[in-house]
Amino acid sequence: MIRNRFLSIISHLLVFTVLVLPLAALGADEEGKLIPCGKDALKPCTFGDLITLGNNIIDFLLKVLALPLAIITIAWAGLKYTFRGSNPGERGKANMMLKNTIIGLVLALSSFLIVKFVIVSLTNDSEIGTALKNLFNSTN
Repeated sequence: MIRNRFLSIISHLLVFTVLVLPLAALGADEEGKLIPCGKDALKPCTFGDLITLGNNIIDFLLKVLALPLAIITIAWAGLKYTFRGSNPGERGKANMMLKNTIIGLVLALSSFLIVKFVIVSLTNDSEIGTALKNLFNSTN
């Protein structure tokens, strides 16, 4: 029993590693996409660059990690439902996996939109407010 549990954990970690490491490589900083400043003395970092860095990290987490992992989890739940649908316990687990994945994805995306709305609506025309407005109005 313990050996089976250990092998299950190891196999899940291996699959997770194989799926996440290529995604982490996509987040590598090429041409200033992740870190927008400080590469030379002519462009020092400002607070607006820190806000841009935060947005770049959030974009990476949502677009490159959360969406593909949600799609993989939904596909996995569908496969579980298809191949083990005759067992009511497994069907319930597949339904719960699908429900939790959709709820998590909706929460992640809606929380980003709520924070975006609050920051843009509450900031004024100061340097920070302008940086935040430019950040959320830019198309990446």
